[in-house]
Amino acid sequence: MLELAAGGWTPLNSPLIAFVLTSLIIEMTPGPNMAYLAVLGASRGRLAGFSAVVGVALGLALSQSASPADRSC
Repeated sequence: MLELAAGGWTPLNSPLIAFVLTSLIIEMTPGPNMAYLAVLGASRGRLAGFSAVVGVALGLALSQSASPADRSC
């Protein structure tokens, strides 16, 4: 097992898997946005909280799709 981890391929050697794991860890840590969404959902209801989450996700997806793919500059 140690030989495989020391010199062979492991899932953590994959840049895609490392990116996905890092993204999940970052998204699971609460921050100011989570407090905002909790207060919004508690004060205005589930639909308002869900709408805010969808809006944030859509905005992030659009901003990422508009950014250049090559960042070697």
